[in-house]
Amino acid sequence: MQLSNGVAALCYICFLPKPKQPAPPARKYSGHVVAVLALLLVVGVLYGRIAWTMITHQSDTKYYVYLAGEWDRTGIMTKSHFLLPKLIVATYHSGLVSSFSAAAMIVLLACYWSTALLLYWLFYRAFRNHEWLGRPWVLALCVLAIVLAQPLEFREPYQIGYFWPTQHDNPPSALAKPFSVTAFLFSAWCLANRRRLSPGLCAVSAAATILAALSKPSFLICLVPAAAAIALERLLLRKNISISGLALCMLVPALLVLGWQYSQTFAGPAVGPEYRDSIIWAPLVVMRHYSSDLILKCLLSITFPLGVTVLYWNRARTDIAMLLAWTSFLFGAFYAYTLAERLRTFDGNFLWSPYAATFILIFATALFWLRELERVGPPGWRSWRHTVAAALLLLHATSGLIVIERYWQVANELDRLPAIVN
Repeated sequence: MQLSNGVAALCYICFLPKPKQPAPPARKYSGHVVAVLALLLVVGVLYGRIAWTMITHQSDTKYYVYLAGEWDRTGIMTKSHFLLPKLIVATYHSGLVSSFSAAAMIVLLACYWSTALLLYWLFYRAFRNHEWLGRPWVLALCVLAIVLAQPLEFREPYQIGYFWPTQHDNPPSALAKPFSVTAFLFSAWCLANRRRLSPGLCAVSAAATILAALSKPSFLICLVPAAAAIALERLLLRKNISISGLALCMLVPALLVLGWQYSQTFAGPAVGPEYRDSIIWAPLVVMRHYSSDLILKCLLSITFPLGVTVLYWNRARTDIAMLLAWTSFLFGAFYAYTLAERLRTFDGNFLWSPYAATFILIFATALFWLRELERVGPPGWRSWRHTVAAALLLLHATSGLIVIERYWQVANELDRLPAIVN
């Protein structure tokens, strides 16, 4: 069966049944176990400090902790994407912790860890038989670079105008990441192949899609039109596609949940404390209100994906995963630049879509680039193209470390103030 490279091929490696092979010796796994534990430790240390600061001081994170407490006390939930408060309440009632703040800390660490674990597992399944790319430290460093990646901004703190793959003050975005990656993977598979996935795998994809929407629907409102547009193009050109698989795996569950969420948020009058608003056409109103040099900031947000796409244009332009990731990003950028909410115009809630889409774009680009390394073999690793691509990803990761260092500075300053913990 002819497969496009990238995420569609990764789905084939990871999810379809494979012939049985002799089990490798246990020592082969020990290096990966150590690498995974080291990866989780680094992610936990870097992001745990930030997460606790967000929980104990005034922030969106603290607000979600408050929502969880109110939901537990009154039974009233004011959010259509309610999965995060629900998990906080469930963790609190598990008896593991004695406060909603501690429960939120566990949930947030689980969010960051699950994303890193999922990416490591996907890369391991894809490259485990490769002599160099399958080494534990290579996989761990690649995953860490993707998780850390931020716009190439080395001087100022968070600014609107850049597209931030990880925004620490929005915990539902962290919760949605692993589900969004999964929905993206299955969508790419269905767009590249006529063969339908098994009912079990379709159920996994549909569940991930629903959970992504209930976490935060920002990426799904990019993925749905992107996948639909690519599906239409491939149908018209009679290319390989499983339209029924795409519908069952992602489109139908996404549209059902997104339709319900739209009715809860943007349709009908406000009832009690429910969040209600309407969407308006407002080109550049929000972005220009907060920022200038929008084109430059956009390019600095996607330098690695843009550079890899240009460097490997002949193959990148035909790769379904890259096409889907780029199209999703363009939809997200379109929302951010042209849409707003009528009552809360400058809250910038449509910015979350390109933020989420940028993370998926960086992930898909890194996978595509690693596939290129695998394809050319050891002599080709010294190619200037691969060197440039590696340098760009390293720059994004370095910027991410600088962003974390800034958050830590703020955390140290806030620690000198009395913390308010619910």
